[in-house]
This record gives sequence, structure tokens and C-alpha cells, in this order.
Amino acid sequence: MKKVKNQRASNSSFSKHNDKITNSHTIGLVNNREWRTLLQDSLPGTINTESGYYLGLETTKDPRHWLTVEVDIPRDNQASREIIVRLPASLVDRTDDFAKNRLRACLRYWLPACLQVQAKIGHSIRWRLSAADRGDQDALSMDSEEPDLLIPDLYAFEASKQIAIAMGMDNFNSFYHDWIKRKAVMFWRGSSTGIKSQCPIGDMEELTENDRVRACIKFRDETGFDLAISRLVQADENIKNAAEQWMTAERLLGPTVSEVEFKHYRFYHDLLGNGLAWGTIHKNLKCPDISASW
Repeated sequence: MKKVKNQRASNSSFSKHNDKITNSHTIGLVNNREWRTLLQDSLPGTINTESGYYLGLETTKDPRHWLTVEVDIPRDNQASREIIVRLPASLVDRTDDFAKNRLRACLRYWLPACLQVQAKIGHSIRWRLSAADRGDQDALSMDSEEPDLLIPDLYAFEASKQIAIAMGMDNFNSFYHDWIKRKAVMFWRGSSTGIKSQCPIGDMEELTENDRVRACIKFRDETGFDLAISRLVQADENIKNAAEQWMTAERLLGPTVSEVEFKHYRFYHDLLGNGLAWGTIHKNLKCPDISASW
């Protein structure tokens, strides 16, 4: 089973990361109105109306992943109250909705968190943050083999707002009495993400090599396992019908379920997709169980 480091970066780790960041090669301001509007919308209202910060956008020649951005926030006592977000030129040039929606979703959580950390440590910060599924080298990432660079993923940020008590159980006995009533089954449902080539699944051979599909095949006839693909995604339109027919015939497709359904089972299989299984923390907060990684 694959071991994934899942520690959060500490304040000292953030400071080390801050010290390693050098000035990017800024090549100009972002004048694209769509990008400016999108990023301005990602700022919580309190940043604009109460704290006096305003947003500055720059574009850089940065060789890193096109979803890796740089956030620069000054000390409170500095004259400038500008939050500078530097976007790679390769990102500014993109026109697809995915890039815009992913970055807006991340910045809605990142910018308030950056301000909180900056206020706590008391000096300017300049951080690189990656919104890519698998993160980026030397950037704070939602998926990383380096624990000092690992930050909460989007689902974890969302869960932190929705769920006040992490475990939902007062003590171990409460957890055990709830857990023992559940079905003694390893349960999983999810989509067919996890493409090694980072391209849409182009043929049936690539589909059978998908780790999630392989896991469902491996355990489909084993007692105590209920693993199934609930939705075919990231597949070429030309093979979708054939792929769904094959998965149905092979008993790999299962109905989509809500996260609450997981609390009826004792075990949860943590099957990685494009990156870390982002929904895992969210599921464990809602319905604590015992999970295993693939």
C-alpha cells in the first residue's frame, strides 16, 4: 500500500519557505479585465472594507507549473497595504474555465489564511502556492511528498468551515459503540480519476491501467469489500460508451452515493485519484472510520 505523508506545515516551516523565495522575474501588470475581476471576487469582503488591503496583479516568467502563483503580503506597519498576486504568463494566457475556477476557489481560502499567518508571525511573507492536483516543486501544495510544503486541500478548507468538532465523538467508547454497529465492509465509491499520462483516457487499455479500476477489479469477488466506480470521467468521448458498457459487464460500476453513506461501513479505502484523495479528511470528519491507503 502506498504511504502518503499527510502532516501540515508548521509556522516554522512557513517561515523557512518564506526565506527561500526569491523575487520572480516580473514582466508586467495583469491588465486582463476578466482575470482582475475573477481574482478580486476571490477576496473576502473584510479584506477590502475593513483591513485597507487592495489587490495588485502581476505576471511573471516563472518556469513552474502554470497553476503555481506567488502571494506577497507586507507587514502591517508598512505603508503599502497591497496584496500582490503574481500569475505565471502561461496561466494568464489560458482561456479555459478550469484554470479560473480552480484558482478562484483556492484564493478564497488562501488569502485569508495568508493574512492570518502574516499577522501571527509579524513580518512580510512571500509564498508560492500551487493549485495543481499534484502540487509543484518548492511550492506550498495540496499534494506533496514533502511534509513541510503540504497545506490543506480544498475539501479540508471547506470542512473546516462546516464542521466545528473534528471527530463528532466525545471519546473512544462513543466511537467504538457507533463503529461496531456498522457493516464489516471496506467501502469505496469514486470517479475514474488518476490518469498517469495526465491526458484523457484514450483507449480501453489505459482504462484498465487506472489504479482505481485495478483496485475494483482486484477486490470485486473478495468477501468484505464493496469498491466501485460511480462515474466515468476524464475519458475521451470516443470511448465513453464502450468503457461504460465494459465496466458494467465487469461489475465495476456502482451508483453514486452521498458522503453520509460511508458512515454505514467500518472501513474506507483511500484510493488516490489525480493527487491525494482530497475528500478523505472531509469524509472522516463527517463519519469517522478506519481508512486504508492504496
